[in-house]
Amino acid sequence: MIWVRSAIFSGAYMRKANFQKASLTCGALHAVTLENGIFFQNVTLIGSQFQQARLCLTRFHSVDLTYSNFSEVTFVLRIEFINTNLIYSDFRYINISEHPTSMKIVNVNMTGTQLDSKVWFSEPIFQYEQLANLVLPNDTWLVDGKILIDFGDARSSVSDTFEYLTLIFSYIVSYGSSRSYIAKWLVIFANIPVST
Repeated sequence: MIWVRSAIFSGAYMRKANFQKASLTCGALHAVTLENGIFFQNVTLIGSQFQQARLCLTRFHSVDLTYSNFSEVTFVLRIEFINTNLIYSDFRYINISEHPTSMKIVNVNMTGTQLDSKVWFSEPIFQYEQLANLVLPNDTWLVDGKILIDFGDARSSVSDTFEYLTLIFSYIVSYGSSRSYIAKWLVIFANIPVST
């Protein structure tokens, strides 16, 4: 079992890292600040294992967690996913500690992520400090608190697509998407034919 009280991982390449059953804790809960927690920044954690881990005051900023496994993880106090890629990750059967837990999820791609939408969105078991600019598992795009694309259908749910075009392109490019993926969105949003 790994036990970590406070750590900063910055600019690391940690593909398939194993944090299974790890306790990434914040120490004494009476004196907790974000500085006491675990901070992943500009880290590659593709395919990493966090199942049954205990994450306390854990922040993921500009992290690639594609295909990572967070099943049966326990979230404690505050968790942040900012500018993070969660494509095809597994968040089933998550737990919340006895302490109030808040989430901040901003600029995150959750396409294909496995999770219980009732626990995360309909009747969340944690408080959202901020929930903005997401691609949800069902291809719904939540931008600035508004549903921009509903279930992958941009034309039926957006009255003024061009208002968001710059934001969408910066979002797509920020994840280093392939040319064909960007071309797909050019065709959908601007009706610009592009060969891939």
